[in-house]
Amino acid sequence: MTIEHVGRMQKQAEAYLSLDKPLKAIAIYEQIISQEPNFAPAHSELARVLESQGWLELAIPHYAQALTLAPNSYSLDSHLNFGKLLHSRGNIDGAISSYQRAININPQYIRAYQTWAETLIQSQRLDEVLTLYAQAELYDLDLIGAKDYSDLGIAYINQGKVIEAITCFQKSISIQPSYASAHCNLGNALLQQNNYKEALISFYEALSIDPEFAEVYFNLGITLTKINRHDEAIACFEAALSLNPEFKEAYSNLGFMTTQAPNLSINSNAS
Repeated sequence: MTIEHVGRMQKQAEAYLSLDKPLKAIAIYEQIISQEPNFAPAHSELARVLESQGWLELAIPHYAQALTLAPNSYSLDSHLNFGKLLHSRGNIDGAISSYQRAININPQYIRAYQTWAETLIQSQRLDEVLTLYAQAELYDLDLIGAKDYSDLGIAYINQGKVIEAITCFQKSISIQPSYASAHCNLGNALLQQNNYKEALISFYEALSIDPEFAEVYFNLGITLTKINRHDEAIACFEAALSLNPEFKEAYSNLGFMTTQAPNLSINSNAS
């Protein structure tokens, strides 16, 4: 099929669409694809028409073909959004391929790295996130931020991998020493290791950065309780409540500390 013939068929399909005859347009695009299976615009237009008819599942393979055949012809956001669509349908590997195409086009496209990382974290594939971040940092050390590593650390905590979490929180702090949440989260991880001295240091550092960080006062109170510094712990719970009167955990622990023997054994709060 010649380029001229393809062009005439495309115009015919567009004419049918203008006449509100999408089924005829679909038939023409399918005919083009049967003759020219690697013609990305036909896949793209067919997918668009199929989606407009509410047939998204039929459209997805054609979107995939278009983006794969001519990745540079589409915006970075097109690749990113298609990846999100595949992720929402449980096609994790397909989503990752879409994010990778965006990065191949622009290795500094931070949103693709972040969305890819979110997909991996939700899939509990945390070690792959570290590999991805290392890949990003080969192009630009500033691409992955303190929050990215801190969020990964929280995900490791949720998997019970405290050592890996500590490494992430330390990396977060090295990127942005003034990031109070990373200090707080590091303190929480150290507290889980019963490393009370280092946990206190992390919490005090967080408060020096953000004196109105209610969660830090709460976690500091838990740590102080562990080492029998009960009056200081009570003051911390009170401080947490003064900053956040809806802080139920602080309220209950303050009540317990002031009415019963202070032998708390509860979890700290990540931020």
